[in-house]
Amino acid sequence: PAQNGQGSQISLMSNQYRLTLGQNACVYQYVLDIKPDEFWEASRVHEIIRTKKTSLEKALGSYVVSGKTIYTLTELDESLVFTTVFRGETAKISIDKDTQTQVHLTDSFQNKDNDVAQNLINVILKQAFRETNLK
Repeated sequence: PAQNGQGSQISLMSNQYRLTLGQNACVYQYVLDIKPDEFWEASRVHEIIRTKKTSLEKALGSYVVSGKTIYTLTELDESLVFTTVFRGETAKISIDKDTQTQVHLTDSFQNKDNDVAQNLINVILKQAFRETNLK
């Protein structure tokens, strides 16, 4: 405050945001495996996944990938295996039904509530930035 006890107004910027989900959602988390193992560089994983985007969307609906995890709103009835060719080599994408974990997102979600839910929100935001070329 200034000498007379009055302060001056300032503008602050923050990297926090309010997130309103609108409805409760159950998200399913599965282990994602890509063979051969040398394809496990993050950028390569996303490139390989893009080669099967249409097939994955038909099987999973909307999904996001983070490392060796794939999140979707669809509960799998069976494990999924897709084969593709990436840079001249055959790659196999596997999603194992038996690795399923449910993540419940509610309209009252707060950052401190659930580390898995927080990670999922971060993954969704990163995917949105990636797909829209926002930086």
